[in-house]
Amino acid sequence: MSELTDNELLSELDRRFKINNKVLEQQTKLLIELESVNEKLLEAEKVKTQFLSNIRNEINNPLSSIIGLSESFSNHYNDKKGIDRISKLIYNEAFDLNYQLHNIFVAAELESGRLKPEIANADINELLEQLSKEFKHKADRKGIKITIDSNFERNFFRTDAEKLHLIVANLLANAIEFSNNHSEIKIVVEALNNKLSIMVQDFGIGIKLDDQTKIYDRFKQLQSGSTKGYGGHGLGLTIIKDLIYLLEGGINLESELEVGSSFTIILLEADETKNLNKTLGGNEFLFEEGDELF
Repeated sequence: MSELTDNELLSELDRRFKINNKVLEQQTKLLIELESVNEKLLEAEKVKTQFLSNIRNEINNPLSSIIGLSESFSNHYNDKKGIDRISKLIYNEAFDLNYQLHNIFVAAELESGRLKPEIANADINELLEQLSKEFKHKADRKGIKITIDSNFERNFFRTDAEKLHLIVANLLANAIEFSNNHSEIKIVVEALNNKLSIMVQDFGIGIKLDDQTKIYDRFKQLQSGSTKGYGGHGLGLTIIKDLIYLLEGGINLESELEVGSSFTIILLEADETKNLNKTLGGNEFLFEEGDELF
């Protein structure tokens, strides 16, 4: 084998040096990516741990209250006012528990990909009136008035009424949670041809501009731990976004700190060829307003 000249040797060394540098750069890039993935996994683990902690509280607290309140009935068997008061407290706690569990179950179905639209002829005005009644007891506790302004004059709108019910229920629950006491929540409905727009507007604490893209993140809450001043488990807006995507719609947010927020969902009417097997006003909670509790 012929010996390499000095120039050839230098050229070969330079070529190998560049190859080694390229491999090193690739390894460094890969290491950085692995570190980034590891950080995201750690953050996800932390977020899920916090989520599970929140879930435990959101379930245990009303459940413990229901058990305790039920036990106290024996001390008020001849006290009508006491029984009425305890009945209302049990209703409130059962409503919250049912609402939280329903969100958790739907989130699990969305995560598994098993949830599919069930198209029906939905009575939009009836659905919203039903929701207003269901959440009245929560609004009353803060002196909040819920008003509905609708120009929807048709009998029905083809969509998944149960999922629409849950979407608006989560928006309404959030609006009540973050509203100022003795304020108002407006539900505004507009319909044009095959489009339906529902806006839920509150006059509360508002959302910072930097946080407005984070609120839809799964398990994400803008407050947590000892600084967490509001209820919930960080699923509501994620469920809203996923359900609207499932129904091929969109959502818009307008918010200003200390002024309030308005969430507007826009849905296209489902094709007539899709399953129209039932007529719904929305899914049912454990109790309807005015139902006999005993």
